[in-house]
Amino acid sequence: MAPKQQEPSELVVMSRAMGQSEENWARITDQGTGITASVIAMRRDVEEQHITTAARELMEHYPLTRAQIVENNKGKLYLQVSNGPVKPIVREKSWPAVDPSVELPGVLQLPHDDEKHSLSLALHQIMRSELNDPFLNENKMAAPPLGVLEVNFYKDSSSGPRTIVVIRVHSGACDRHSCLLIAKHFVSALNAVVEGREPEFPDGPGRHELLASMEDLIPKGKADKGFFTKGLDAIGYALDSKKYSLLPFSPEFTKMPIKAGFMSEVLTYRLGREGTGAFFSACERENTSHAAALACAYLRTAANIKEMKEKKLNQFCFTGVLDCRPHFEPQLPETVLGNYSAGIFQGTRVKDDISFWEMARLISTKTQKEISKHKHFSELPVLAMLVGQLIKHPSLAPSSSKRSGLFTMFFGESAHTQWKNAESLNVAGSLGPLASMHAVGPCFCACESMIEGPDGPELCISFTFATPVYSRDQMHSFATSILELLALESSESH
Repeated sequence: MAPKQQEPSELVVMSRAMGQSEENWARITDQGTGITASVIAMRRDVEEQHITTAARELMEHYPLTRAQIVENNKGKLYLQVSNGPVKPIVREKSWPAVDPSVELPGVLQLPHDDEKHSLSLALHQIMRSELNDPFLNENKMAAPPLGVLEVNFYKDSSSGPRTIVVIRVHSGACDRHSCLLIAKHFVSALNAVVEGREPEFPDGPGRHELLASMEDLIPKGKADKGFFTKGLDAIGYALDSKKYSLLPFSPEFTKMPIKAGFMSEVLTYRLGREGTGAFFSACERENTSHAAALACAYLRTAANIKEMKEKKLNQFCFTGVLDCRPHFEPQLPETVLGNYSAGIFQGTRVKDDISFWEMARLISTKTQKEISKHKHFSELPVLAMLVGQLIKHPSLAPSSSKRSGLFTMFFGESAHTQWKNAESLNVAGSLGPLASMHAVGPCFCACESMIEGPDGPELCISFTFATPVYSRDQMHSFATSILELLALESSESH
């Protein structure tokens, strides 16, 4: 067991206790859900000293990125920043051996890649590897004290100079929105360092202090629940969860329970420029959000699986993750780093007599209603209590699968990963930010982003899931059916 950390010492210049949500994320990340990675491929050689300098500049400007997650002698987790020199964790790793003759389904094809797709395959393989590489302390244990930020890089010269950089962030401290901001700040800083310039960072809250946790920022009266009310609500959620279905497990998992644990796997698909335009136009035409339309596609595809139809299993639950920065009073700027996202739990029944777009509108309307009732705040302690129990007792999930719902997705605008201020880096493409899923979590997590395709910006969707609970072939078939449904329903002639 890693040594317990004492309360902040004289060397600590910033410190605060982690909020309940942060603490849950810290503990679940150490178990395997929440290792977040952004993987960026560049068609040039980038020197290690430049990568280290960019990481140091970033950490010097944002205290949270140089914080450590520590544990006091009572088991309480803290974020703390010392006054010592900034020492970024930067490692060089071996370029992965890829077999271009094997075309894996769900590999993001980078624009202008060679005919063997070698850079695309390397990018995908590195993401898979990084999602399954835990944050470790000095004793090589996935337990406090742990850093919040790590940077790994890979170099290859077999097909011209190429560098892939991975920005890894611990979900105990940062949500997906923050992970993307950190990746963008790092790329901009690296570009400046390569060009011999001083990196520039936007000013704002969090540049010189550790900001309060989400629980401390919730507007008064919008999350008031007594202990017993929270407990009763948690019991209600637990009882309700039994009526919701999961995706059928893979035969490998059901026949041979794996004692060695699970691993995270990822599949990524592009809608293409034309498909992206058709999808967003359809959402506008049908007066619904793109997040609701995607949720509808995931739900209807799950209900249409042969085994689910035969058993008439059409009730599912999912969690929509909301960025709460605009919902605080006063609002937090979108540039603020931290873990300020909350989940909105939704249960629904897929009905054959309701059209795709009618169902999407119902999901959108229900989501907005839940937000107007401040459910993302009021249910926060209840969901935290449930997650805490699942962390302690993962066998509570069906077949000890650790799966707690159909999927998790993100509400709001799609993340934009077109890299600006990176002219000298010759960025070929990127993947992420994506988070690992092999501890407690849903059947899959769906993350969409706008990427730079060969013909302009297009929508990209990544599905992260746990193996051997689900196999690549199984999830590829599921994802392909989702894309086919989206294309069909987005057609103007449909």
